[in-house]
Amino acid sequence: MGKMPSIEVDGQYLSESLAIAAYADRAQPERPLLPSDPFAAAKVVELVCHLKLDVELVARRCLPEAFFGQTVSDETKVETQRDLAKGMKAVGRLMVCDPYAAGADFTLADLYTFYTFGLANGVAQKMFNENLLADYPQIQELLGRLAERPSIAQVEAAKAG
Repeated sequence: MGKMPSIEVDGQYLSESLAIAAYADRAQPERPLLPSDPFAAAKVVELVCHLKLDVELVARRCLPEAFFGQTVSDETKVETQRDLAKGMKAVGRLMVCDPYAAGADFTLADLYTFYTFGLANGVAQKMFNENLLADYPQIQELLGRLAERPSIAQVEAAKAG
């Protein structure tokens, strides 16, 4: 299906970011992306799902117009703006930001937070002249902290150059 991201592992392919992250978490257990406590791990996955389904995928409805010079219908724009506001409320209720997205430790939720808002906020600014994070200073602060992490800084530098 041409899915991105995808990885090759010993001649086999795996797509979908959540599946890849689950693989990485088990393949590199010394640096877990999910807490060992089952409920805490489920809370991380819950937050990831809301970020992906209620913010990122909603914003992607307007991606063709925001970044690729195509157009989307006025109905799509209205629905997207409305649904982004609802998605932000859901994520805002779930996000801990103390100091990371799901609590004390850096987890998969932090990676989704950083990259979801990079895309979704860009779409919201271009399409609606809105900052999705205007009412969420704790998420803005978290994004600043995450940008300073060496792994994220390295990926961002590679994207820029």
